[in-house]
Amino acid sequence: MIRALVIAALVASLSGCGWFGIGQDRALRSERVLFDGIRFRTDVDSTSQDRRDFTVDVRGASRSLAGAQEAGEFEAVKYCLGVFGGSDIAWTQSPYQELEALELGANDTLTIAGRCTKR
Repeated sequence: MIRALVIAALVASLSGCGWFGIGQDRALRSERVLFDGIRFRTDVDSTSQDRRDFTVDVRGASRSLAGAQEAGEFEAVKYCLGVFGGSDIAWTQSPYQELEALELGANDTLTIAGRCTKR
């Protein structure tokens, strides 16, 4: 009986490790990628039925336009690698525009778009 209580107490104490900055949750936080010293929130959406066409929205882009460009490109490459196994992209709204030419959308969002070309 005591053995079962001790095991239950150990299991319960270890299950809360992520709540206090240790354990798996901390590992996820350390893997966050910063661009120009800033963490950008991004959304990748497929815009066609075959999922090759996509858009990336980078929120809070006015904090650093160069960082937002890099964050958008990073997410696009990650999407194409994860879904199609290659990083070749034909851009329709390129992240490589001059900073002065960039236009931010609603809610301070930079949108880039492209098509994964690797089969």
